[in-house]
Amino acid sequence: MFGFEESFGYLVKPFAHDKDAIQALVLFAEVAAYYKSQNKTMYDGIQELFAQFGYFEEKTVSLDFPGINGADEMAGVMADFRNNAPVTVGGIAVERLQDFSTQTETNITTGATTTLTQPKANVLKYWLADGSWVAVRPSGTEPKLKLYVGVESDSQAKSQAKLDDIESDLLKRVK
Repeated sequence: MFGFEESFGYLVKPFAHDKDAIQALVLFAEVAAYYKSQNKTMYDGIQELFAQFGYFEEKTVSLDFPGINGADEMAGVMADFRNNAPVTVGGIAVERLQDFSTQTETNITTGATTTLTQPKANVLKYWLADGSWVAVRPSGTEPKLKLYVGVESDSQAKSQAKLDDIESDLLKRVK
């Protein structure tokens, strides 16, 4: 297991106080040596992983909300997502909604709620019926709304198509 963030910092072991490229580089070299010992390339290795675990695609979309009204517009979008939660995203049913500001997870089908243990934050995360997910949050430092999408399928083309459909649906809702 290792941690990472959208700015591409990686943390393999906890002896470093921040995510950096050095740990990831050493791990990458170890993986490359492993595949070389089997007369395989890194490309061969990643294809084996895809065959075993599926094709995962993720995307971050940053939407600008500049000007004096930007913060209010972002708050309005978040309120709309919170008060009028989508039933489907990209044609896929929403199964669960996690609202980190209220620290609750709601099962859309049963209505059952559970308590989240993560710190409070202005983040909404929707889990879809096929395992895909979407998260929406305002940036804490810039006049931007961030949309995060994660999908998985049995081919790269299917994963990319699913990602595109979800992104398109979200952008229609925001704009």
